[in-house]
Amino acid sequence: MNGLQRGYGNGLYVGRHNGRHGALFAGGKRDLFEKSAAAPPSEWDADFLAFWARTTGTPDSWKSAYNHAFLNLKSRGLFSIADCFWLWCGHNDLDSRLNLIKNAHNGMSYNSPIFMAKNGQSGNGVSAYIDLQYNPAAAAEKFSLDNATFYVYRKTRHINENAAEMSCYASVPMSEIFDYGASTVVAAINGGASFAGQANTTTGGIATCRTNSSEILSIRGTSVMSLSNASTGLQNATTFLFKRNEGGGAYFSDSQLSSGFIGGYISGICSLLDEVTEVFLAEIAAL
Repeated sequence: MNGLQRGYGNGLYVGRHNGRHGALFAGGKRDLFEKSAAAPPSEWDADFLAFWARTTGTPDSWKSAYNHAFLNLKSRGLFSIADCFWLWCGHNDLDSRLNLIKNAHNGMSYNSPIFMAKNGQSGNGVSAYIDLQYNPAAAAEKFSLDNATFYVYRKTRHINENAAEMSCYASVPMSEIFDYGASTVVAAINGGASFAGQANTTTGGIATCRTNSSEILSIRGTSVMSLSNASTGLQNATTFLFKRNEGGGAYFSDSQLSSGFIGGYISGICSLLDEVTEVFLAEIAAL
């Protein structure tokens, strides 16, 4: 048998071996394309495969991008400290709301948030929001009182002093990221008050972190601002996307968000999460 055989990832096995059956494909795999649409099964990450089994409708051409996202989370030390990581910029609305880390805290949409494939989920600024089904007091495993991170990656932003990006809010603001006017982001995490933090930015990642009992960190990329606040405990409330409750009322954002993270402290920077998101966005853009 002296022919060529198609291998995984559109590769070709080529070889000559004078065994009893003729050519038996000695030699290595040669990829026909610089980057194939799907990695060989032996290269799939086990946690990726568990996630992929929960998807409904995302085509196989997306598998390598998702697999790469899992590998990037792990190589940057983010997977092991995550309760939740969402890629809201997926192929379809339902799959984009799945938590990659585990089969829990999958987002539920209310009042028709706007989903745009390969970009993200958006609020409508009036009533739309996503219930992330994450209650820190009941569900937190890696997220804790003084070892905590809230993070979102914004494709676009909404200027409204009460418009939430992500918010866990009951009687007092506990964990949240939201805009305040055109120039600042207000942040709180596991505390009893909100603080004006980093200068705002049109796109990119922004995080709120806590590593001790007396301060919170407002983070954009590698830029960190320290703010004083006392720890008060994990909030017993649901975490929302695009919705913020305050003073008996609700305020809504129309930002477009591509990814989100809830978990332990991310070493003072959110650029690592930015990288994971931006690599995924770049890889799916060509699909």
